[in-house]
Amino acid sequence: AASKLRTHRVYSGQTLGMIGKRYHVSPAAIAYANDMEVADPIRPGDDLVIPAPGDDDGSQARAQRDKEQGRPTPPAKESKATEAKAPAPTPAPSSMQTPRTHVVGKGQTLAAIAARYHVSVDAVCQANKISRSTTLHIDRELVIPSANDTDGSAARVWYEKQRRANAQGAPNGRDWRKYRKSAWKRGYITLESPNGDKRWTGYVIGPGNKLLPLARQKVTHVLASWRTGKTKTIDSRLVKLIAKVSDTFGGRRIRVVSGFREHSHSKHSRHPQGKALDFSINGVPNWALRDYLRSLPSVGVGFYPNSSFVHLDVRDDSTYWVDVSEPGQAPHYVHKSKGKR
Repeated sequence: AASKLRTHRVYSGQTLGMIGKRYHVSPAAIAYANDMEVADPIRPGDDLVIPAPGDDDGSQARAQRDKEQGRPTPPAKESKATEAKAPAPTPAPSSMQTPRTHVVGKGQTLAAIAARYHVSVDAVCQANKISRSTTLHIDRELVIPSANDTDGSAARVWYEKQRRANAQGAPNGRDWRKYRKSAWKRGYITLESPNGDKRWTGYVIGPGNKLLPLARQKVTHVLASWRTGKTKTIDSRLVKLIAKVSDTFGGRRIRVVSGFREHSHSKHSRHPQGKALDFSINGVPNWALRDYLRSLPSVGVGFYPNSSFVHLDVRDDSTYWVDVSEPGQAPHYVHKSKGKR
């Protein structure tokens, strides 16, 4: 008879790493057993399935959980003995387990990410249409092939379908709200340039919900052109929106990729006007940030699946676009839309 599944109820302050240490299993194994990502948040009161000793990747616990809950069982992961044999042909995409996604953390490499999910580096590269030499930016979202997708081709097909769905605004079952978090100090932000040479932390909003003049000066300094150091006073509504975004995601550090710049690929760019910001937020996937920004009125939102940031600008109407160009390349738009969403 199958052994009873071990479960753990999460309490305040716990992380997957802490839980894994307690039960002598890896965070990745716990994540796989529970059909989640290592980077996904866990909350007090959540019940997690804990793999048994010897279930190194969590696949046995996941299969047992799915069986008890009446869910379809994912294909079993290949054993070392199987891997030693001649590689089997890749199954048809229709028989594949749905690929997972991974948000790149600080210092992570392709090799480390592939090892975590027990897949090859080449399969990850194929799934994401990148090479082994591609620079991985923090918060970039990677598609992770399933164990039986040995060359990553099926994950690539899935990725292309998802990208087209995202571009059209189709629902994909993911909700940005799971990354929402109450700010410890409302109206208090942390801005930092990519290389860390410019940083400012402080209050942006004062009594009566008014913009603090000194804060606007500090934001203008951090958003100065990284090429020339020139500045342009940043639009007051954009500064307020930065504070609003910060409050929504718990006051997390905002990584500024580009603020004011003298020139841009688009003649309609609001960067030269001090009305635009390219940025990411530490610990928040860009898709979640994008979906939240699209809920704001009278803004332009740009999504760049192959880059490390999301674009936000202030304008009279709402606009959304998807640009699949790689960093340093000319824009390649696959979707544009206007109108409030």
